[in-house]
Amino acid sequence: MFAAPLFLAIGAWLERYLPNAKTDLDRILAQGPSVRVAIACVAALSAPLVEEVVYRGVIFGGLQRSLGVRPTVVLVSLLFLAVHVPQYWGGWAGLTMLALLSLTLTVLRAATGSILPSVVLHYAFNGIQAIAIVFFWELLETSPPTTP
Repeated sequence: MFAAPLFLAIGAWLERYLPNAKTDLDRILAQGPSVRVAIACVAALSAPLVEEVVYRGVIFGGLQRSLGVRPTVVLVSLLFLAVHVPQYWGGWAGLTMLALLSLTLTVLRAATGSILPSVVLHYAFNGIQAIAIVFFWELLETSPPTTP
């Protein structure tokens, strides 16, 4: 549970040093409070379970049998990241942080043999982000992007 705030802190730190333009997700969230609540609910309630079952459950389980653990960790981490690239394109701090999160979730799966720790971390991470999107959007939006 302590890892989720740590990842978010790393993401905030990365935003100070990596180019960060407005993303498609930023533009969608800027459409208004009802859109932010809907996105936050999907991100906090369903995405962690669905994504963990698919990536760290089904895909990881199938690839591990044929490729072994290390190549599977790398491939599953990259697949998870690749799915998120379109919505975060231009937000290099966010993409870097997602790459780190993806690798951590996949290593947790490999180390424990279970998706449960990955599900818990993913729920905590997305839950904190959902709270920020719903309750602190105006504060987040006052931070200018680091690229024009």
